[in-house]
Amino acid sequence: MAFDHYFVYIQADSVNIFCMGAKERKLREDKARKKAIIDISNKLFIEKGFHNVTMKQIGDVSEYGMGVIYSYFQSKEELYSNVYFQSLVILADMLNEKVNYENPDIEGEIINLFHVFIDFYSEHRAHYKALLHHLHFPLTDLTEKRLIELNQLIDNASVQCRTLLQKGVNAGLYPDMDVVETHLMLYTANVGLISSIIQRGEEDRVDYIRKICIKQVTLMLEGIKAK
Repeated sequence: MAFDHYFVYIQADSVNIFCMGAKERKLREDKARKKAIIDISNKLFIEKGFHNVTMKQIGDVSEYGMGVIYSYFQSKEELYSNVYFQSLVILADMLNEKVNYENPDIEGEIINLFHVFIDFYSEHRAHYKALLHHLHFPLTDLTEKRLIELNQLIDNASVQCRTLLQKGVNAGLYPDMDVVETHLMLYTANVGLISSIIQRGEEDRVDYIRKICIKQVTLMLEGIKAK
């Protein structure tokens, strides 16, 4: 009787181990399948832009059916958000690596951030375009969780300039101002300038882009001080 009970316990343990192994294997397969779809869609989006890629194209290239793709991602917007988010991470990492909050030359450090911004454009052109040049995907189609992640990433990529602007205000270098609004003004001015150059077919003139963008930032900061 005791042997029978022991045999039953062994069988039960074997079933549990088998079930755990099968579950872990399925999780690994799901993770690998999801990553493959993201990698392929990222490549297509970066090459063609958001509006020139369809879910069917993603399915054809990845060789996964629509049912499989939609089991992981509810929309093309959700898939594109991976490119958008990755681009923000790259930019934030570059800014964080170069920013020096202890530099007494606050304005020089702000200008340095825009040099880094042009480095991002130069070194990660496809990600720059995905983030700032191509028509943006509809953010309203993202889930609430993804929108929260997006806002955090945007904050991570803007905190450096906002912090330095506030240091400038605290030091009396700049008048009291809304640093979030000022940061947005500085960056959108540069994005608009770069977009106009891209549209003229001169996107490879990085030195020229750097020169006029830094000049624009310098003039804008001078204007802020003059207020």
